Amino acid sequence: MNHPAPRLVPGHVKTRHMQLLAALSEDGSILHAAERLGMTQSAASRLLSSLESDVGVALFERHARGVTPTPYGDILIRRALSALAEIQRATQEMDDFARGDRVPVSVGCLLSQSATYLPKCLLQLAQTAPDLLLSVETDTSRALIEGLMSAQYDFVIARVRDATLQPELLFEPLIAEPICVVVRKGHPYTRRRKLVMADIVTLPWILPPPKSDLRIRFDAVCVQQGLPLPPSLIETLSVPVMMGMLQMSDALVLLPDEFARPYCKTGLFSILSIDLGVRSDNVGILTRRHRPRSPQAERALAVFRRTATRLYGMKFTESARDR
Repeated sequence: MNHPAPRLVPGHVKTRHMQLLAALSEDGSILHAAERLGMTQSAASRLLSSLESDVGVALFERHARGVTPTPYGDILIRRALSALAEIQRATQEMDDFARGDRVPVSVGCLLSQSATYLPKCLLQLAQTAPDLLLSVETDTSRALIEGLMSAQYDFVIARVRDATLQPELLFEPLIAEPICVVVRKGHPYTRRRKLVMADIVTLPWILPPPKSDLRIRFDAVCVQQGLPLPPSLIETLSVPVMMGMLQMSDALVLLPDEFARPYCKTGLFSILSIDLGVRSDNVGILTRRHRPRSPQAERALAVFRRTATRLYGMKFTESARDR
């Protein structure tokens, strides 16, 4: 099937076009998008039609309930959202600079790297770059990568499995670490040695959300061993919730070994004697290819690389950094 060839001319796409695309993706209605932007419905319709005329393809399908993006529309919306986010961040950075404030750098990180690696990076930055204001969020890999693609983050520590993102992202691997099972101190199963999955699979679990990478791999281990999927007492990524539930119950929780060790040193928690055969692999520093970064973000990124080299022996070559 032949598709019309779009002819996107960058100079023809104005900020107002991008704002309209963002509003339409949010509202699915020309009327509501127009109200959001403070313009009439007819003006919004003309603006969309002029953009589609310039591009040469339909960006939205019109129907009685509103509008739905076409595949071409989805592509342009994604890029428009990223561009608008960059403009917003540029505005914020200029305001901060004008006021003499610290320059913000935004980083996203997986829970698995937030106990040791991330704090070491942040402490090093506090000592060597006190003029930087680090904003840090933890989330799933999917959410972190989406945030990176939409310019919410300067870089993220995450896991990537979608090969279609390879042209967009540069992945610099960190270390793979084992996943362990954590329980409260004095849990009945802490007295047992050489546990296997069949011993614990039917116990109450505090599990990560179903679509998270760790949950998918853990469920796969159960299926491969012919075991039922474990019953979840609760599903969460919140560390305070996990630890609070552990202390008040005989539940089990999956945690990266490096993340769990500091909690176990408090004497409140223990790691069960079992090898799940699950590792926190394919975790690395992710950046956008061909996207200019601020000098402040580059300085922060350099500290994250040096810390990974010191902790894990990872090597980051100049060619890898500049691709």
